[in-house]
Amino acid sequence: MCINPHYSKREKGGEDAVCVGPTILCVADGVGGWASSGVDPAIYSKKLCDLMSALYHDTHVEPVSEDQRELYNISPKTLILDAFKLNREIGSCTVVTITLDKTNPYISTENIGDSGYMIIRPEQAEGGLSGVEGKIIF
Repeated sequence: MCINPHYSKREKGGEDAVCVGPTILCVADGVGGWASSGVDPAIYSKKLCDLMSALYHDTHVEPVSEDQRELYNISPKTLILDAFKLNREIGSCTVVTITLDKTNPYISTENIGDSGYMIIRPEQAEGGLSGVEGKIIF
């Protein structure tokens, strides 16, 4: 995953963070307004993504049950809220999270704040999904 921050924020690596894995994608955008209070907006978003990754992949200090990991997969909101509760950094961020079901062709998503996402499906081969080929779905 590559983050390309605004040129004025490149020296410190920007204010965004990501959590990427085979079945999860999360992007957090730190709120730049915190900088006027002397708070680095990147610290909060990076810590949130680190916590989400640790909880989702069960590498957090406190083990996560199998049921909880499954809940995270079908309810990214639960994952975000649990990571939020553990985040002790000062700041805030928007966050978009997408999880892929490990056995079925489903995704679950959660968007908090004014960020967003779109799903673009390439045109399907013959026999593909009728009515959605080549369309953007929000």
